[in-house]
Amino acid sequence: MGERALMQTSSPSPDGSEQFRGIVSNLPAALYTTDADGVITYFNPAAAQLWGRSPVIGEDMWCGSWRLFWPDGTALPHSECPMAITVKTGKPVRGAEAVCERPDGSRFPFTPFPTPMFDEAGKLSGAVNMLIELPLAPRTSAPPIARAGQRDVALASLFDQTARLVHRDDGMSPTQWAIMRYLSRSAHAREEAQVADYLGASPARIARDLSLMVRHGLVSRTSAPAMPDTLSLTEHGKQALHLDPLKRLARAIAQLPEERSAAFAECLESVADRLASGDDPQK
Repeated sequence: MGERALMQTSSPSPDGSEQFRGIVSNLPAALYTTDADGVITYFNPAAAQLWGRSPVIGEDMWCGSWRLFWPDGTALPHSECPMAITVKTGKPVRGAEAVCERPDGSRFPFTPFPTPMFDEAGKLSGAVNMLIELPLAPRTSAPPIARAGQRDVALASLFDQTARLVHRDDGMSPTQWAIMRYLSRSAHAREEAQVADYLGASPARIARDLSLMVRHGLVSRTSAPAMPDTLSLTEHGKQALHLDPLKRLARAIAQLPEERSAAFAECLESVADRLASGDDPQK
């Protein structure tokens, strides 16, 4: 796996024993732990192989997967995954299923077994989770109504794949890039609630992303008595914006012939308007 992953899996185990690390590092089953806040403290090589990536010990939260979905394809926020529920409630979760997407775009279904851990005083100290990959469902012939919309599904899949390629290997989520763009356009520092309201995202999601960005030195947080904290980009954050993945996408679009670029813009505007209006014939 690489030196970075080997270093991370050498992090202290939940009980602090070398014996524990020696046992779980050789297990074929994917296993990882978090602290009482849901921050990942340990993962074994099998977990990194299953996820297709190595999460950052002490920074990544809840689960090391790139993206999560419910079995029906609905996006599953990491903060709402079974491991997060176990950490927040102190109770194990059993019988859940989800789908993990790796950075390369491949997906696999799995079932988790998150279990809380408590210290000698009975206080929650973290949680341990084992992930079991499930067999893929056999492919079946699509019914006539599905085949009729096959081109639309293919285009939607292509759009989703393009979005993943835009953010490939940049180390930040689309939400984090959106936060940086918003802060870069602000003439003054912004509050966390303003960021969430502007992006139309949940305050919990924005708080999680901002916490990571502050840790990485991209955003600074300023406190004042009886006032909400204010946020602004650091110099490091301003420099990082030069690598904005949207610029890579803009360069690719700029290479289209003018007539195709105009048609592309018109189609995207129409799709965006339809999504924004909530006009979904399936509802």
